[in-house]
Amino acid sequence: MRKPSSALIGTGVKITLLIVVFIGLLALAVRLWGIEFGFPHVHCGIDEDHATSLAMRYGRGSLKPDSLWWPTLHSYLLFVLYAAYYALGRLFGEFGSLFDFQKLYFTDPQSFYLIGRVFSAVSGALSAVLLFFMAKRVYSRRVGFLAALFLALNFMHIRESQYSRPDILGGVFMVLAFMAMLSLKNKKDHLLAGIYTGLAASAKYQFILLIFPALVAHFIPEPSEEKKSWGSRLLHPGPPIMLLAVFIAFFATSPYIV
Repeated sequence: MRKPSSALIGTGVKITLLIVVFIGLLALAVRLWGIEFGFPHVHCGIDEDHATSLAMRYGRGSLKPDSLWWPTLHSYLLFVLYAAYYALGRLFGEFGSLFDFQKLYFTDPQSFYLIGRVFSAVSGALSAVLLFFMAKRVYSRRVGFLAALFLALNFMHIRESQYSRPDILGGVFMVLAFMAMLSLKNKKDHLLAGIYTGLAASAKYQFILLIFPALVAHFIPEPSEEKKSWGSRLLHPGPPIMLLAVFIAFFATSPYIV
C-alpha cells in the first residue's frame, strides 16, 4: 500500500488551515456584527445583568459568588477579562485609579457588557472550528467543513453568542468532551473527557449530563475493539479516572458550590 507523498500531505494541511481560518473568521464576523444591540440601554440582554454584576463583585476581594444560579467558571473568566481591561486602562491612561474604573461601571457600563459579549462571540467562533476538527476526524474534511459552516451560520447559535452569559462557553467544552469521547482507548483519553465534561458543567450545570454519553462511549466498543469482554471494560480504570476528573475540574473552577 502506497504511503501518501509529502506533497499531498502538505496540500492537505494547507487546505485544512484555509478552512479553519475561513470558518473561524466567518463565524466571528457574523457574531460581532450588531453585537452592540440595545446600547446604551444595557439592561435589554437576558441574564446579562447577572453575569456582569457577578463578575464585577469579585473585585471586592472575595471570589465567593453572591448567587449560585450558575456555576462560576464563566464569571471567573469574565472577571479576569475585566481585570485585564483595568490594567490596560491604567497603562494607557484611561483610568487614573480604581475609583475611575468603578465610576465607569456605575455611570456608563456599556464597555463591560461589550467585553462579555465579545467573549461569547469568540467562544462561538471557536465552537465552529472545533466542530470542524471533530467531524473531520469522524467522517472527512468535506463533512467537517459543512458541519462547521452550518454551525457558523446557525441563527440560534449566533444569537446566543451575542449575549454575555455562559451557554456558549459550555458548548466549547462540550465539543472538546465529545472529541475526547471519540476514542477512549487509554487513561489519558478518559482523563481529558472527564476534565472537559467538568469544565462544561462548571460553565452551566446542565452540561453535567455529558457524563452519560462518556460512559456509553466507554462501554459500547468500536467495531475494531469488539473482542474485548464486558468484564475487562468493567475493570478498566478509565471510568473512575474520568469521573474523578469531572469532580476535580468542576469543583476546582466552581469551589463554592458546596
